[in-house]
Amino acid sequence: MPEISLTDFVDFVIKAGSPKLTKVREIVNRGKYSPACDYWKALREHITDVHRDNVKLGAMSQALDPKKRHRYEAAIVGYRKFMRKTGEMYYFEPPSERWVSSGLTVRVNPEFGLGIGGRRYVVKLYFKDEEPTKHRLNAVLELMRIALKKKPFEDVTVAVLDVANSKFIPQDTESPGFDILLAAEAQSFMTMWNSITEKAALPRPAA
Repeated sequence: MPEISLTDFVDFVIKAGSPKLTKVREIVNRGKYSPACDYWKALREHITDVHRDNVKLGAMSQALDPKKRHRYEAAIVGYRKFMRKTGEMYYFEPPSERWVSSGLTVRVNPEFGLGIGGRRYVVKLYFKDEEPTKHRLNAVLELMRIALKKKPFEDVTVAVLDVANSKFIPQDTESPGFDILLAAEAQSFMTMWNSITEKAALPRPAA
């Protein structure tokens, strides 16, 4: 059964019509996760090190592939603004879970936990240039809440940090019943996944 990232699943959830099928086909054809193909992996890990190990933000930028350097440095500028606005904070190790429904496994791995102003936040970083839509934010935050707010993390607030725009977006209100929608989306995903993979496995007719 497939195991995919939170980002891939949310990309599927927020699409409508044939783009949903296109997204599933893209995931099928991509194959297993490869760190070499994860564009933002180095920066996600670097920002975690900044909070956990007191590493200087931006210290890794000179070692980057030149093709990545411009976008990485722009993201670092955005993150630096967030840190300046937020002030004092402390790091804690976040929960990590796998959400399973209809045979689909979704990895829910926030980058880190931050204590800010007396509250604990579990944070997912968002690096895309365009601002996240309300629909995307709601899907990300609800999936994080459903998967992660369990003992000993019942008190945390899930949040998304839009890095490029230095916007910290905590979940202020929950959406009752969203778990039903997510389960329906997982079932839809698996219907498409099974159809695509079964067709791919069929022998080609003789010429």
